[in-house]
Amino acid sequence: MKKLWASIALAVAVATSVSGCTIVDEPAAAKPSPDVTSESPAPNYPEPTSDVDTRLVITVLNGNGLDVYTHRLFCSGIAAVSPTDFSDADAACAVVEQSGDLLASTAEDTDDKKCKATDNQVIADVFGESKGEQIRVSFMRNNLCNAKVWDSLTPLIGLGN
Repeated sequence: MKKLWASIALAVAVATSVSGCTIVDEPAAAKPSPDVTSESPAPNYPEPTSDVDTRLVITVLNGNGLDVYTHRLFCSGIAAVSPTDFSDADAACAVVEQSGDLLASTAEDTDDKKCKATDNQVIADVFGESKGEQIRVSFMRNNLCNAKVWDSLTPLIGLGN
């Protein structure tokens, strides 16, 4: 299992560099999800009792790499199971269940006049699999249209402030 996570972490790092993301500043050390602190214990999700159908790694980069948060989501249906490592992951599992093709899409909406730029540099990268489908998608809050998509996925990728 450790080899799998090492491979996933390497793939995320390579994919981020290939996708054109550049980090100008010294990269900060990866931190746990903002809702998990070193003072609070990790969430205690149950061990899977049936097949785990969703395994995702979500990495959020705020402000050109100044803050990097990574968390893992494991779901059996709409219920989060161990080793999920962030609070309220049941809501994230429900978002994955209801997202349809949204997690398979990488299209950004930039041409419409209503998609006014926000100058927000936050990016979320979602990598893994769900129900046998490979997922590799990035989301940005760089304009109002993309921010609307992001907001619909908040339980999964966070607030993106």
